[in-house]
Amino acid sequence: MYEHPLELLIHRLKQALRLKRRLTVEETAQLLQLWEAIIAYGRMIMQHYGSVPPYVIVEVEEIATRFRETQLTIEKALLLLRDRGYAEPFHKGWKL
Repeated sequence: MYEHPLELLIHRLKQALRLKRRLTVEETAQLLQLWEAIIAYGRMIMQHYGSVPPYVIVEVEEIATRFRETQLTIEKALLLLRDRGYAEPFHKGWKL
């Protein structure tokens, strides 16, 4: 992925400033499907463990492995969830 934390920061800044190309319709559809799958996965974890708090913590690596996607793709989906208010960064993972 990124060898240095500064590379990740620059990447995210470029995304935030929309200096990269816009997503195609297919890429957007894929991210939306991933978004729904991540939410469903979080709900499954909550039901399985009987989680009391109204949130669950997931890790990018775990989700990428489960859905056979790259970590970057998962991060994009999580950023989309964050923009919609469904997720937020939390230590080494994401809170859904």
